[in-house]
Amino acid sequence: MSIKSILVPMTGDGLDRRCLDAAWMAAQPGQAHVTALFGEISAAAMPVIYGGDGVGFYLTEEFLQALTERNDAHRAAAKTLFDAWASDRGVAPAGSAGGSVTGSFVTTPADDPDSIKRFALVNDLVVTILPGQATPDRADIFEAALFSADKPVLVVPADPVVPATGSAAVICWNSSAEAASAATAALPLLAGAKSVTVLTADAGEPAPFLEFLSRHGIAATAISVSPSSGDVGAALLAEAERLDAGIIVLGAYGHSRAREFIFGGVTRYVLHHAKTLLFLAH
Repeated sequence: MSIKSILVPMTGDGLDRRCLDAAWMAAQPGQAHVTALFGEISAAAMPVIYGGDGVGFYLTEEFLQALTERNDAHRAAAKTLFDAWASDRGVAPAGSAGGSVTGSFVTTPADDPDSIKRFALVNDLVVTILPGQATPDRADIFEAALFSADKPVLVVPADPVVPATGSAAVICWNSSAEAASAATAALPLLAGAKSVTVLTADAGEPAPFLEFLSRHGIAATAISVSPSSGDVGAALLAEAERLDAGIIVLGAYGHSRAREFIFGGVTRYVLHHAKTLLFLAH
């Protein structure tokens, strides 16, 4: 199994380049195609606003014009950034002969709540900024990809430099279905890692999992993390930092419909405090 198609939703802000760079790193092993997706805001699709007496009125022409100009500026910024990234990274246009990462820039209506899900369903991986460090729009991208489309997500910290291909990797293992799903989806990236370490902090017996990785050609070692304060998330991140890990593989816990459950426990802590790439699956 390899990663052949990667989706990068773009907003036209300064964080888009970080996501594209992370996508390029993930695309290398399988020479994948990267789709940069920009959400168009259409002034024509703006709803009627209703007053307290139930009488509808429309937004002013000046406001709609300003909205259109803002959308055009953000789209242009996103496209310019995509073109510069493709040039810098040697990304070929879609349909080019094999042997290199390819890419394309596409648009979708921003007011379509299911657009991210539809695109995510036909991609192997979605790349976005860490929800704990992002705008609400980007947090919605994370939830739509991970829970609505049930696709793995590579989440990127807002500040530190995206690591190069082949950096050290850690896998957080607790013998859960979520952890197994994340590790299985991340196999193409783990295969090229400089080193792989399995971190356990509870009843997650590592021996059978190490054997599973070995059958996929991945030699890993296991470390048991025992947080003195009981904060498993903090202990996992501290150990990953000690190991100089460039990517952390983690199962995402919880229910898809309730934010307070989605980001509970270890997952919530890691999403808000990680300083490196996270590969999550549900």
